[in-house]
Amino acid sequence: MPRANKADDAAYQKRRHSDPVERAKHKARCDKNRIENSKFRKEILAQFGCTLCDVIDPDLIDWHHVNSEEKLFDIKGALGRNHALWWDEVLKCIPVCCNCHRKIHTNKLCLINPTAYKQQQAIENTCVRICTCPR
Repeated sequence: MPRANKADDAAYQKRRHSDPVERAKHKARCDKNRIENSKFRKEILAQFGCTLCDVIDPDLIDWHHVNSEEKLFDIKGALGRNHALWWDEVLKCIPVCCNCHRKIHTNKLCLINPTAYKQQQAIENTCVRICTCPR
């Protein structure tokens, strides 16, 4: 519970963290929470298969950021981050298998519908990265 006086609170926190027993208990609680959160998030991610093919093996699924400019961090590598921040990042991605993910990054597979792409280009009248889409 926070103290009314910030100096008192800082002194309390310093005493609390200088005690080796309290520090060990705190570390054990943090480690336990980190493991539980990581397991929970892995279970969430395991429910999704590739959106482009029929692969459903969670070990083969990558999370592709649709707009790479909005990427803050990697989904699977950030299982210890704040849950709200992590979930916001997941919502920027689509699950794709490792093969489809590689094809996306080598421009062999396009996520943009060619008809919608042409309409968007005509409307915006801007230069957009050229993507070779299989027809």
